[in-house]
Amino acid sequence: MKEDYENWTRSSPERFIFDLLVRRAQTAVVDYWEEILEIIAMNIDYTKDVELRFDMLSLCEHLLLQENLHSTMIFYTEILIKLILMPCTEWRAGMPVGKIRKAAVICLIKVME
Repeated sequence: MKEDYENWTRSSPERFIFDLLVRRAQTAVVDYWEEILEIIAMNIDYTKDVELRFDMLSLCEHLLLQENLHSTMIFYTEILIKLILMPCTEWRAGMPVGKIRKAAVICLIKVME
């Protein structure tokens, strides 16, 4: 799965598998944290499908809400903010991109909490 994540689109089956694995893994994600952040960061790029970007931010929010992952999240906060969340808050015209900005701001609020 890690080999082709750069080419994922909104209809790529691998992205759904990735989402399911990360959501169900609970604390096992700690062992693969850097790879997970790398995949998410690659797929929130503004050139990607809006649905794919939104789902990656939704996955970030899910991870931020997991209390048993807070110590890991604190360690990777700088990477999460600089590579994933802040690029999503960049202004671009259009309603779908507005949803992406809103999701990114929600995640930033969760990081601050």
